[in-house]
Amino acid sequence: MFNIQSIGGGLVDARANEYQLQLPVIQHGYANAQIDDYAGTRRSHYPHRQPIVLSLQAKFSSGDIVGTAGFGFWNAPYGDPTHRFPTFPKAVWFFYAASPNHLPFLHGQTGWFAATIDVSGWQTLLAPIALFNWLPKIQPHLWPRLTRLLGIRMARVPADATTWHYYQLKWVPRQTTFSVDGRLLLATEVSPKSPLGFVAWIDNQYLIATPKGRFGAGTVATEFPQALHLRDVLFHS
Repeated sequence: MFNIQSIGGGLVDARANEYQLQLPVIQHGYANAQIDDYAGTRRSHYPHRQPIVLSLQAKFSSGDIVGTAGFGFWNAPYGDPTHRFPTFPKAVWFFYAASPNHLPFLHGQTGWFAATIDVSGWQTLLAPIALFNWLPKIQPHLWPRLTRLLGIRMARVPADATTWHYYQLKWVPRQTTFSVDGRLLLATEVSPKSPLGFVAWIDNQYLIATPKGRFGAGTVATEFPQALHLRDVLFHS
């Protein structure tokens, strides 16, 4: 059903309706365990369009996961192993980020979130403006407006991520909603119109992109095995 990516020691264990995305102990280099349904496909032919509902159950192996992890829909803006051409990001997903990640669409926070970003249409013209965002007199006024125009919305997931929970993402025209165990977590008017692909992953990377112009990227050593567990992954209208 899904494409499997196993990089740098990452492992995907698929059993009937359950997937275990696992990272071993890693001292150096990048590792990723991922399932998706778009690899080798042009973005214009990604499989999912509005309206659609993603539902699944998920848990992490521990509360000390490093790097990033999550699941949902996106446009693979940095490319996939078969199509590396970059584009502006679009995503509606549940996203985990550990320190030292500092991601604009999480407003620099770390933890477990429902989040969106939609850089499309005329909003792509705003990207160069971000280069001036670090100026002290501009940043406090520009950044909040800029993030909103770029479709950045987020809400922290209050549930214990190390136990099984039921997650639902409803992506329809002019709205995206996120629920955990049947309780609404985030409802937003952000709703990317382009086709998107499903992805679920766990890796050991970090990205730093602060509003004040600090940038960096790299990997973090994993001191113990870590995993994202998924089961009953369903797509329906």
